[in-house]
Amino acid sequence: MRRKKGQKGVLSIEASISYSIFLMIIVTILYIMRIVYVYGLIQHAVSQTAKELSMYSYLYQVSGLNDINQQIQEGTAKRTKQFNGDIEELVRFYQEFSSGNITEKYNGTTDPKEIIKNIGATLLGQAGKEANQQLIELVVRPLMESYIGADAQGNGADARLEALRVVGGLKGLNLNSSSFFEDGSTIDLVVCYTIDPVMPVDILPSMNLANRACIRGMSGSSAFDGGSSSQKAEEMSVWEMAPVKRGNAIQEQEGVRNLPNHFPAYSAYDSASGKATAECSIDLRDASYQNVSGIKAAISRECKKMENFQDTTYDGVTLKRDDIKSRELVIYIPSSKGGREIDRASYDQAVKEIREKYPDIQITTKEID
Repeated sequence: MRRKKGQKGVLSIEASISYSIFLMIIVTILYIMRIVYVYGLIQHAVSQTAKELSMYSYLYQVSGLNDINQQIQEGTAKRTKQFNGDIEELVRFYQEFSSGNITEKYNGTTDPKEIIKNIGATLLGQAGKEANQQLIELVVRPLMESYIGADAQGNGADARLEALRVVGGLKGLNLNSSSFFEDGSTIDLVVCYTIDPVMPVDILPSMNLANRACIRGMSGSSAFDGGSSSQKAEEMSVWEMAPVKRGNAIQEQEGVRNLPNHFPAYSAYDSASGKATAECSIDLRDASYQNVSGIKAAISRECKKMENFQDTTYDGVTLKRDDIKSRELVIYIPSSKGGREIDRASYDQAVKEIREKYPDIQITTKEID
């Protein structure tokens, strides 16, 4: 077969083009695998952090420090010293028991004593739901940083996440949808973040991802306390119950929830109208809610959880953000019946300011006995 003039090198050019396309596809697949790696890395950090928080909450309860801390709130200096001393002894015992491995690579709040104090403040409800956010910033984020760890070059967790194209690095991890002991027994960590992938073939835009770890915390309560206590609970007002039990009792009483328990942000969703409903209760007699700022913080936190909601599948139920056409937050407050003295002035002012900040969220107030 005679070779025609001008056809030299045609096969080489075609091979080069095919090889380039093949190489770009392979590199793109590798970048997709990198995204999966990031997801797994953050999921590991979230899961381990939740487990460690559960351990610390258990130590706080079984050591008897809860009772001592109740007396600290009354301002007794002697009890404050006892509280600090007992925690130091407790931590010393735990470190001997576990060989101190938990805090070796902990770059944030390394003092377990401070961690237990922060958890104790939340369990006692000293600052209402504001304590949840404080716990996240003071404990959860540093713990996650330690579990994400440094890369092979020795760069810290923040630099490692940025190198993996996580927008904002460590600060880009949004923990606002997390909750701590809101139902009395569950530590629910939800981390939302954005990955901006760089690929030879532009097939993926910025991706919003979420990792979640839900674990039963150790509250120190007995599993065998249900018999007579549940009977007494039926006789007493919901406002005489502990905050967590009160929330569960109100939800059962009102019957709004149609989503699974512990579903993030929302209690109910109406597929016909596209309306998503969240619920919370505020005891206006509590010291945390005697001023506008305290009430605003509690309501604002619920609104942030609603705004930050992402597509979620939980316990066989899927709710997509785009399917939500309207949002409602139902706030339960105590009525003035039964001799209760309720001053709604600060509450009404707080709701007014929150409505201006979140105009897309309908806020409904319901007084219950």
